[in-house]
Amino acid sequence: MNSLRSMKGAVWAMLLLVAVGTMPARAFAQDPTGSIEGRVSDPQGAVITGAVVTVSQPKTGFERSMTTSSDGNYRFTQLTPGDYNIAVAAQGFKKTVVDTVNVAVGSTRRSTLS
Repeated sequence: MNSLRSMKGAVWAMLLLVAVGTMPARAFAQDPTGSIEGRVSDPQGAVITGAVVTVSQPKTGFERSMTTSSDGNYRFTQLTPGDYNIAVAAQGFKKTVVDTVNVAVGSTRRSTLS
């Protein structure tokens, strides 16, 4: 009876090792990036669709742009930790720049622009 229990335990241990061995490394390590997200609106609070939002990291020269969605939202993911500037430009509006938004590992910084 004890040998049967030992064998069952060994089988379970092997299955666990196989399952763990096939999991992606990302499941064990924290993603070493962060993100910035937000909404672009006018001074009265109405969302601005199609505004061009640019994040840049002056220290490295990194820059990425996107346009806001139909609800004025934007989201930049997989940003390396550090300080970023955010600029938004939309036709008929003055360009807005936010300096020094710090992104940390595993964090999402929220920046609402108007």
